[in-house]
Amino acid sequence: MKKVLSIIVSLMLIVSPVYALDSEGVIYDNSTSGSSATNVNDALNDLYSKLDTIKNIGNATSDKILSGYTAYVKGNTITGSIPSKGATTYTPGTSNQTIASGQYLSGVQTMKGDSNLVAANIAKGKSIFGISGTYTSDANAVAGNILSGKTAYVNGSKITGTISSKGAATYTPGKSNQTIASGQYLSGVQTIKGDANLVAGNIAKGKSIFGISGTYTSDANAVAGNILSGKTAYVNGSKITGTISSKGAATYTPGKSNQTIASGQYLSGTQTIKGDSNLVASNIANGKTIFGVTGTYTGGTITSTEKLGNTTNVRTIPSGCSIYIFIGINKITFSNSTALYSGRIGSGGTLTWYASVFDSKIAGQTASVGNLNILCLK
Repeated sequence: MKKVLSIIVSLMLIVSPVYALDSEGVIYDNSTSGSSATNVNDALNDLYSKLDTIKNIGNATSDKILSGYTAYVKGNTITGSIPSKGATTYTPGTSNQTIASGQYLSGVQTMKGDSNLVAANIAKGKSIFGISGTYTSDANAVAGNILSGKTAYVNGSKITGTISSKGAATYTPGKSNQTIASGQYLSGVQTIKGDANLVAGNIAKGKSIFGISGTYTSDANAVAGNILSGKTAYVNGSKITGTISSKGAATYTPGKSNQTIASGQYLSGTQTIKGDSNLVASNIANGKTIFGVTGTYTGGTITSTEKLGNTTNVRTIPSGCSIYIFIGINKITFSNSTALYSGRIGSGGTLTWYASVFDSKIAGQTASVGNLNILCLK
């Protein structure tokens, strides 16, 4: 009987309203369903009326109930078949690890983590579980190569920099050197001032400032008329534009009048006074002078001499001569007197001359025959 009551009580605990057995063995309704049973009979009658409903409750099957456990489903006892998996820890590796489905996790499943799984511990260019590595083994920086207050990992070791910083500064050049100490990082622009007046024209000639040799003088005396037109120069600090004109190349042929090249101009080209290879004495009339050359030309050239006798002489005019003449008066000296000869211009290709004795008293005297100079006219 106790077993039956225990089953009934168990059923009452899973069905609303809930029934309980007090210390005196009375079943009563302790729910809010509104049952008014105050004794066992009334409670049983109320319970029986609900048994048909109770035996149709539930839809679980063995694969929905843990292995080793049972349940009443629609009046039948069901033994569970769901396996249980206790606590397990998994260490990640190169291959996937799985937790099979269809089992009850009765213990915590732990996937191990590792605080060393960071980029700095993974080779640069490699990736582990989505983390791209930054580790290198060829870095060589030391603290003195890294800015103060900054850190970096060098071959896996953390380095804190010691390089100091220097902010922006401006330096005006002077007579003494100014230095920017080495071993510091320039966090600001360092400016060495320039000056547009630092040019040769502002520096004394013979002096040099910052490598610029001066050209300034105070003793220059050139004016515009001493400088070529279109050209400029500084004279004692003032810019001068030249006015000297230029004359290009020219050729001059001598004539009867003087030809001049005006002064006050720059000869940018060669000035040529023509010469003539025929300007020689033999081409200038005897007794005349051209450009300092005194002439000797007398109308022809003496080509030969002939001996005079007491008879008439005849000679053929050579080829190339228009005429032959004999010049002046030569003498024929006799033993006690002098005779003269005269000549005449030949014609017909011949030249004839003879000696005339003007003093008959000397006829028959022995004569010393002179020479006749003959002129060939071309």
